[in-house]
Amino acid sequence: MPAAAEVRVLLVDDDPSFLDSLELLLGQEPRIRVVGRARNGQEALQRALFLRPNVVTMDIEMPLMDGVAATREIVASELPIHVVLVSGSAHAERAEIARGSGAAALVTKSRVAEALLETILGVASGSIFVLHD
Repeated sequence: MPAAAEVRVLLVDDDPSFLDSLELLLGQEPRIRVVGRARNGQEALQRALFLRPNVVTMDIEMPLMDGVAATREIVASELPIHVVLVSGSAHAERAEIARGSGAAALVTKSRVAEALLETILGVASGSIFVLHD
């Protein structure tokens, strides 16, 4: 991704308040444009395929289809979409789950304010998997 390019982001979480917080946080960064929101993995998959964001921030635990299954589907689509999984837990097995799903990164909710912006910009530029606990 060129340095001046805008990163298009789809936000996915079943907690509307958390989505509002993410949108506020990312809305302050001129290099990022939030192009949509989804409340579960099924919506995430549909919106990702339609909106074609550069990056999807995806909660791991959601109803109907969890973030891991949705990530696998998005990765299988072979579209140039990077997924950053977001987890309420920092357990080591979460990192393994994220890697196995094809996610580009994992950020814990406790570190979203400090790490998500950097992680989104990094994965959009092709950075390898990172874990922020």
